Amino acid sequence: MDTRLPLSGVRVIETASGVAAAYAGRLLAAMGAEVVLVEPPGLCPLRRHAPMLDEASGISALFAVLGVDKKSVILDLAAPEEQAAFSRLLSTADSFRRSEQRGKPRGVQLIS
Repeated sequence: MDTRLPLSGVRVIETASGVAAAYAGRLLAAMGAEVVLVEPPGLCPLRRHAPMLDEASGISALFAVLGVDKKSVILDLAAPEEQAAFSRLLSTADSFRRSEQRGKPRGVQLIS
């Protein structure tokens, strides 16, 4: 961890799957925040977004850029035990970032 960066020591939990929100998380990571991307079991949709770095590997160039310096954890937020793990993860965070696509129902309800 580079303690000279302005967000050093800040922990951000991110469930964003849109480009704009993922880019915002990338900027936070570049400024020193520890960004933890929570991905569903099928992985973040941005991982499949064209263009691909290499067609054989299926690695998205977009995700390669947006995922730099982020950590990742896979959680099925529909499963009660994994909702509990998500809640524990959130309790360690300074910030929570999410994005929602219009017309899609929310899969997780946060209770404070």
